[in-house]
Amino acid sequence: MSQPISTIAGATMAPVSVKVLDKYSNPVPGVVVTLLTSINTVSGSTVISSNMAGVAVFSNLFITKTATYTLSASATGLTKVSSNTFTISPALGKFTFLTQPTSTTAGGSLGNVSVKVVDAYGNPLVNTSVTVRISSGTLNGTTTTATNSLGQVTYTNLSVSTPGNGYTLSVSASNSTAGSSSAFNITAAAAPHLVFSSPPVGTSANATMSTVVVQLDNANGTPLDQANVAVTIKISSGSLGGTLTVLTNSAGQALFSTLKIGSAGTYSLTALATVNGNSLSVTSGTFTIV
Repeated sequence: MSQPISTIAGATMAPVSVKVLDKYSNPVPGVVVTLLTSINTVSGSTVISSNMAGVAVFSNLFITKTATYTLSASATGLTKVSSNTFTISPALGKFTFLTQPTSTTAGGSLGNVSVKVVDAYGNPLVNTSVTVRISSGTLNGTTTTATNSLGQVTYTNLSVSTPGNGYTLSVSASNSTAGSSSAFNITAAAAPHLVFSSPPVGTSANATMSTVVVQLDNANGTPLDQANVAVTIKISSGSLGGTLTVLTNSAGQALFSTLKIGSAGTYSLTALATVNGNSLSVTSGTFTIV
């Protein structure tokens, strides 16, 4: 028997031959031999009569479902024989976007972008490394991930920093044709802003004030966890002592713990910073130094 050879789904297998012998090892022509697979279905001419040399040649077999197989050959009155195992792998894959990227603001999430890659027969390409790219500019996030058992992969942290219209994503993998997403737009993000999360509180002249905290917030009012932004404090009138410029910590907070004012009066403080080219400022409520 010429053993079956591993190939891809839908491809014609190398010819498989079965030899029919009598009990004295003489070739027997004209015996109808049938081939079957261990699972699923083998297509092509699966019933062939042995030739004068006692050989039945199966030359146009193909299988469309991926798996590991054996073939069995049978004929009336003869003992069935089985082949060695062989594997059918996926054919050329094609991508489908299950979940499209969504339009958002610069730096915002594109959503959970999901794709699936299967061949023409619906076989998933499993554990295949898939890379996503953007049509122009830079795509942020994890851009290469392996498919799961269904041939699917989901990108959960993609973002684009540059505003623009008509962006598309493309996905590619070995043994696959590339696929493209629907178009999406990136709009400019609203500027962040400053707030006094711990505003100044009145005290005595020349006494160190309670720590004043300035928070860097997103446009939607949630804390922006951005460190090393220089925040400067100014006073509405007179002289303000202490460290007047402080860098934000990892929580986006600038802590002013050494401020003092030498003269009695009613004052306010203004905090200033520059973030991504945006000039930010916020002024506190008034407080009294006695």
